Amino acid sequence: MLRYIVFFSTLIMLSSVSFAGEAADKVEFKRLYAEFNELYANSDDLDAIINVAESVYRYAPRVYSKTSKQYAATLYNLATLYHEKGENSQTFYDSYKYLQHSSIGKKAVDYYERYFIIIDKFEEPYDRNYLDQYFEFVKADTSFYGYKSDVARANRLISIAKDINLPGNEFANLNYTLGTLRIKAWQNKQAKPFFKTAYDWTIANENDDHILIGKSAYWLGLMAAGEEEFLLAEKYYLQALDILPSKNAVDKDTIINIHFGLAHLYVLENKLDKAAQHGQLYSEQQGEDNNRTVPVVKAEPVFSYFTRKKKSADFIELEFTLDIKGIPKDIVVIETSKNNLVNPCVEAIKKFRFIPEWVNGKRAELHGVKYKFVFNAT
Repeated sequence: MLRYIVFFSTLIMLSSVSFAGEAADKVEFKRLYAEFNELYANSDDLDAIINVAESVYRYAPRVYSKTSKQYAATLYNLATLYHEKGENSQTFYDSYKYLQHSSIGKKAVDYYERYFIIIDKFEEPYDRNYLDQYFEFVKADTSFYGYKSDVARANRLISIAKDINLPGNEFANLNYTLGTLRIKAWQNKQAKPFFKTAYDWTIANENDDHILIGKSAYWLGLMAAGEEEFLLAEKYYLQALDILPSKNAVDKDTIINIHFGLAHLYVLENKLDKAAQHGQLYSEQQGEDNNRTVPVVKAEPVFSYFTRKKKSADFIELEFTLDIKGIPKDIVVIETSKNNLVNPCVEAIKKFRFIPEWVNGKRAELHGVKYKFVFNAT
């Protein structure tokens, strides 16, 4: 509950001011605040705290104006409570932890937005407290609205940071964090300027935070590769690889992804020795359960009109050898649900490209590679 501790202190003070309205409303409002304070201090039951906070929010207009800071405080408290509850109930798409949308969390975004509409009307200078509160708003918006979240809010947060002269290293880290949030929102292009700012500022100021350079470089390399800027991607990847392992700064998966990213680039650039070497490093760090035979370049089978028209659930599994260039050869069918899948799928697999095998300091063939095409009924 640390996220709303500042406003908790503010709310405690409200019980000492003179209330407007009927005596009964004043009494009930004080009672609800006492209950809120008690629960906040002694209970971990988030639902119970939310129930009381909702009651405080409903009673607030009876003793304060809906345009007052005091009323706004009740909105902010509800926002942070629903934010926490939304995070606790959050689910993810896969191992990359892209966030699912949450109806509970969307309540948090709505309360945050209403809070800032009121506070902004006072036109007071921004301060660190405002920045921290708005940051929570941006995080909630990203987490609970995903790709529909508003990048303009992230950009406004950066403007606020500039207005309050946020220290440079904090400013760089804020940009990096906003970049990761845009990644989680499936908005890679929107993430790029934030990572670039973090990267450029840290280098330009000869900051000692080499880890931030490395982490930013990793994401910039990933994005450059996606935009087919291969030389730039290679530069960023190699810089990240030079910094991150020595600093023990990131989890193992990031280093593995960098090796795979470089291997992928080098296959596309036909730098096959380098591709194979990074493929081997990727394989070693993946461990015994790794599957190196992930295609770098794929092609879809081209079926006849009549094969496509049937729209049935089918499959075919092929086995082949990878030559020293990572190209499939000696292709055989292991199993297929229909014989008319064979020719199109064999022709498609010939166009696949894999990371070449690296053995005893040179590229080598890899036998017994398998690949399964699966076609769903649509």
